[in-house]
Amino acid sequence: MSARQNEESTMQSVDETAGVPPVESDAAAKPAIDLDVAAETEVDRHADRIREGLESEADRHAVRVRESLDMEMRDVKEGVLRMGSYVEEQILAAHEAIMCRDAELARKVIASDGRVNEVQRAVTGVVAMTIATQSPVARDLRSCLRWIG
Repeated sequence: MSARQNEESTMQSVDETAGVPPVESDAAAKPAIDLDVAAETEVDRHADRIREGLESEADRHAVRVRESLDMEMRDVKEGVLRMGSYVEEQILAAHEAIMCRDAELARKVIASDGRVNEVQRAVTGVVAMTIATQSPVARDLRSCLRWIG
């Protein structure tokens, strides 16, 4: 029993033996209520800080995941652009070979086709890895599939 409760109990006993009806003191009850409200407020503030911490940690994780996905999508885009550049060079060289009837240049164009295939395999690998590890949805998934489709 706390000192306050002991004191109130003793006062109540004295009042009863004296024939005085017990008086409920607002001053005695009020601090207990204020303490309860203060304790609840402190608990609420603590819970809010914990929720904010979890939310901010979840937000930071979501941002890291999104940045990683964006970086992989940039790599895919750069690979596709590089592949397009190689194809453009091949088309121009093939046109030159045909117009000049240059068999040696035509062979070089055919031989350089492996470079385009290599970039395509690399892009497909990055897309497959992105889909497997990042689980993109909606627009991001369509973008991934568009690059290899």
